[in-house]
Amino acid sequence: MMLFIEKIKNKLKKPESIHIDFLPTKLFDSKNWFHQPSLINLSIENHTIHLQSKTTESAYVNFWESSSSYSRLGERHNKIILHSQNSIFIEGHTTNSLNYQIYLIEYDEENQQTKKHTIQLNQLHQIIPSPSTKAARLAIRINGEGEMEIHNLFTSPFLPVERTEKTSIRHLNNLKFAGALPQSAVTSLNAVTQVTRLYAHNWGKTLAKAVPDFLLMEAGELHEAKWGDIQDRTSPIGRLILWCQTSDIPMILWHKQTEAPCDKLLTRLADFKFVLTHDPVVFNMYKQAPGETPVYLIPYTTGVPSIDVFKKHPSVTVLSETTAEANAESKTETEAQRIQQKPPNKQPITIETIQAANNTEKQIEELLAEGHLVICEKLALDGSIYQSLVRIYETESELEQVIQAYQNNPDQAADDYRSISRTIYWKHNYRDFMHFITKSLHIEHATRLPSATIVFSIRTEQEYQNVIRTIEKQTASRVNWIVFITPYPCFEQAMNALLARDNIQVYIASFAAKNYALDQLTKSTYVGVVDSSREYDAFYIEDCINTMYYFRMTSFVDRSITNNKPVIARFFLTTKYNHHSLVSLMEAFIPKEKVM
Repeated sequence: MMLFIEKIKNKLKKPESIHIDFLPTKLFDSKNWFHQPSLINLSIENHTIHLQSKTTESAYVNFWESSSSYSRLGERHNKIILHSQNSIFIEGHTTNSLNYQIYLIEYDEENQQTKKHTIQLNQLHQIIPSPSTKAARLAIRINGEGEMEIHNLFTSPFLPVERTEKTSIRHLNNLKFAGALPQSAVTSLNAVTQVTRLYAHNWGKTLAKAVPDFLLMEAGELHEAKWGDIQDRTSPIGRLILWCQTSDIPMILWHKQTEAPCDKLLTRLADFKFVLTHDPVVFNMYKQAPGETPVYLIPYTTGVPSIDVFKKHPSVTVLSETTAEANAESKTETEAQRIQQKPPNKQPITIETIQAANNTEKQIEELLAEGHLVICEKLALDGSIYQSLVRIYETESELEQVIQAYQNNPDQAADDYRSISRTIYWKHNYRDFMHFITKSLHIEHATRLPSATIVFSIRTEQEYQNVIRTIEKQTASRVNWIVFITPYPCFEQAMNALLARDNIQVYIASFAAKNYALDQLTKSTYVGVVDSSREYDAFYIEDCINTMYYFRMTSFVDRSITNNKPVIARFFLTTKYNHHSLVSLMEAFIPKEKVM
């Protein structure tokens, strides 16, 4: 009687169509299934379809349409619309005594059957419809006593791509990954690895060229209007997530910008491998969300300063709530006079005031990556990790004092800049960030610890003393030292003292330049050439190694080296060693025509 009433209702109602994109949302609604209760028990609870057979004969359960005739689909029947290519995965299980077939049946414009697909539970099926197919329907046939449960349905307009899952890498450059990322993060990441930025309008074409090992999705970028609603399967971000799920490509959610909302992201946590964030408040919000997606609180990551991290006087940028022009007009004549009255023999320092952006943290990150020393009001960074990466002030008078101090002593600005740069290099860098990701993805990173060879050239007793003091106070380990000596009065005593020390090779400069290539003297990861006419601080060599790592250099030449080192210049310019960046740097500092 119930089946008869259902058939009458079906004849009276208008036919409907449902796109396969929305099939998962309709599947777990008992009103959309038709069956004979005398043969099958059907119930849906907690997003699970439960079928129990009451007969040993074949019985059918039909989705969206009550008709049990499968050879033909009438005009009045409901239909499922397919993509030109589809992937479908139905998760569930059955008892051993139950036989089943899940059919996806295609029909042409004349409503005649064109193709029938049999879908097995827990297997990804690729469905490419017949050219004449206009619609489809879904049905389940069960035979024998037993039970079936269906827990999940996944559909996608993509086919799985071929990929080889990495289990180990020799270097971070061996990774291939992409992501929805701000340009500042892309620039900084590309200093230590290789990342491709994805855009909402053409991400498919980009990923078709190279299948990534994983995707890194930045929360603030995902909230840009161009990516659409993450809860919409048909939006650019919705489609990107489906593409990754179809090929089982891990997605990592990175909540970098603390002000980025996370309400909608919380509903999609199950789609991500894990979540990374730097803010304890955001961390707690994700941890309290339902589900088992891991959430990690890690040190804040920001872009490294430019290669001239050791420049004497950095550019200083003041972030102000008012415009630079307004600040300029508010300066008193007395203050202007103070700024102009610089102490003698001091190089002037550039201080610029700019409008603070709405997203202050992102603005500061970009300025730091460009090599600026940033001054910012404390209130604008209340509780932010960036307080340790800028010079902060609380009142206008305090700001004036900071600016005046830098004007009077530019070396202080250089010291503050170097201190902040080291904080970024050693605590908030993208290298450690990527190491954490590879470890969390169980990708073994086989890169050996870097070693360095540092080269000095000694021509005077004072230079010898500078070299000794510099070597003694360095904090870096795994460092070898090469010293080229140009004979000067009593140089033998200095040479013997150097030879008595560990990890120091000593050569007469002219002899070495004539008889050796650099690869005969060192096999270190990095090579640095520094100026023996000056004494370096305890962290200088560590800075050099970090700089070479971040900017993918194999060598480094101190900026203070000038053409008063002709033997050193000749040695490196005539070497067979394969450090092309070193050669180019040496040529920049010491022109060939000056070489002896």
